[in-house]
Amino acid sequence: MAMDRVSSDYPIFVGSYLSFTNTSTLFDENISTVVSVVGGVLPGKFSDPFNHKQIEIDDDEKTDIMKYFGETNLFIDQALMAINGSDYSEGVLIHCMAGVSRSSTFAIAYLMWKKRMSLSDAFVEVHKHRVSICPNPSFMEQLAIYQQCDYEINDSKKEYTQWLLKKQAEGTRTHGLVPNVQIFRSPSGTLSDSTAANDNSTKLKSQLRCKKCRQPLASSQSFIIHTPKENDTYKWSKSKGSNFGPRNGLLQNSSLAPECMQFYTEPVQWMKEELDQGEYEGKFSCPKCKSKVGSYKWHGSTCSCGEWVTPAIEISRSKVDEVSI
Repeated sequence: MAMDRVSSDYPIFVGSYLSFTNTSTLFDENISTVVSVVGGVLPGKFSDPFNHKQIEIDDDEKTDIMKYFGETNLFIDQALMAINGSDYSEGVLIHCMAGVSRSSTFAIAYLMWKKRMSLSDAFVEVHKHRVSICPNPSFMEQLAIYQQCDYEINDSKKEYTQWLLKKQAEGTRTHGLVPNVQIFRSPSGTLSDSTAANDNSTKLKSQLRCKKCRQPLASSQSFIIHTPKENDTYKWSKSKGSNFGPRNGLLQNSSLAPECMQFYTEPVQWMKEELDQGEYEGKFSCPKCKSKVGSYKWHGSTCSCGEWVTPAIEISRSKVDEVSI
């Protein structure tokens, strides 16, 4: 079908571009608000009769769709409240070209936010009513991040900023472009720009300090965590339990696995001068004593545990101590 109602609780419809152009059907279904998730100029004869919002994005792996969730959720919610009150007599259509990926992603995001549903539950709800939905893998990943961020996307959310950083870094080999880093964390973990005032991140657990001069270099809030490959060393360390003994300055309850010999982090403020040089890879020196403490490779590198990490912004475990905050 060109469109389907995808929620038992709210008159929200997901459809294709064809459903948007069939105004007589929209009027028959009492739809008065439309969210168009397509690029280009839309004919006024279709959009003008409705309370209309357009999000111009592509259906691909590079698109940051989750940054729009906040505005579309509010737009849909305000439309439902304004035109429906409590009886929901009029509806909202969310459409893209095929009614499969982009439009269904926004419908799922709305239900997650409105009803505080998990991604799996919201997906099942929408899929139950429109079996053809299939958000692309990147959109599904972003919906999962949306849930991890407690249904709020902004630059203070580390899950979001780390996803952005990874997407930028993945393009270095393909397009030959070094990421233009805009967000830097301070060594204490807060953001170094104007979004710091809105940083509601969890309480810090640890901080990395230069082994030579004790200069703070990074906090646990900026760590990029990965799961080591399940080789023999990993299985042996896991058999010792989560509190397997520390070495080389590692905390007893560190988030870093014993077999990993480097911390991977988001860009930290003292790294800015080096990263602004526009190189694909380079070395980091402690901002205070100038001793070598790490390196970076935008396209990624293999951790000592065997796992590939992108981007690879590394602080060597042998050069720092991890201390409790």
